[in-house]
Amino acid sequence: MSHTLHCDFVVRSPRGPIYWWPLIFESMWRHSFQFSHPGLPKGTGYYFSMDDPSGLVPFNIVWDEIYTGGRNVIVSFWSQERDPFPLDVQVYQGNDQKIINIHFTFEGAEVMGLSNQEAKERLRIVFEVAKTLYQTCQPSSGEMYWLYSGYRSASLASFGMGPEKSSLGHSSLEAQEKKLVTQVLPNGSTVYLFEPVLIPKRGGGWDFISLFDEEKR
Repeated sequence: MSHTLHCDFVVRSPRGPIYWWPLIFESMWRHSFQFSHPGLPKGTGYYFSMDDPSGLVPFNIVWDEIYTGGRNVIVSFWSQERDPFPLDVQVYQGNDQKIINIHFTFEGAEVMGLSNQEAKERLRIVFEVAKTLYQTCQPSSGEMYWLYSGYRSASLASFGMGPEKSSLGHSSLEAQEKKLVTQVLPNGSTVYLFEPVLIPKRGGGWDFISLFDEEKR
């Protein structure tokens, strides 16, 4: 089982999934993430759907699937770094048709083996992407956490709800002293983050890393 960082947003809206995908593409583009898979022709990337064969396909195939209401479509967005990495994004409705879930994942293998500084920069990018999605899609709440072999970590970050309403910072792994960092975003919404944050180590186990310098908190 791999270590996977999950970010879940809950949006209360009568609009269906198709409405949110352009906002997601715009948010990802702001951080230089795009659908095109590195090393392949432009416009070719990866997606998964319950209703259609998945794999590496041209963008128009993905958009047709989204536009026609494909179920549980997952789209991979790739960073444009020297060593690119993907974020996998999904939009879906549950039983309540007025609730939209926007969900993305980041594989822990993408920070294993990196130096502390490299891991810090990569996780900061992921955190900044989450903040942009939060501001653009304006969900009522959101949380970011690790999953590994059935274990769910305490939330690394909480969007729109304070620590008392989330699992932020409460975990048997969180033995070392932590500080609550509060960020007020340009649109007036609030993000809470406990520093240092949990990251997986190569070979098993966990470590801690601070995402922000003291003067930037």
